[in-house]
Amino acid sequence: PFGTKIEKLSANIDVGAIELSGFDIGTGSIDTDVGAIAVSNVNFNDLDLDSDVGAVSVELVEPIEDYDISIKSDVGGIVVDGKNVKRSYSQKGGKDKRLRINTDVGGIEVK
Repeated sequence: PFGTKIEKLSANIDVGAIELSGFDIGTGSIDTDVGAIAVSNVNFNDLDLDSDVGAVSVELVEPIEDYDISIKSDVGGIVVDGKNVKRSYSQKGGKDKRLRINTDVGGIEVK
């Protein structure tokens, strides 16, 4: 339900998309073999997203400057805060929040 806080979230999906919305996560890890990952309206402290084949989209709740971010895509475009970047992107944030995203084949968008 909306407003729920989950201290630790872990999901492993072989085939299928996953969408997270409307709750808070302390620490989270999502892995998909084939399938997209979409995260919106989710406050988190530490989130790892891995997709072998599939796009990843994250809408941040707090300003992007608050997050330590590490992103890598072997094949696929990366857009961070409306700007196209090459195969990887990283930044140090101003708060104790971490986001890591990795795809083998698939685009990544963080906004």
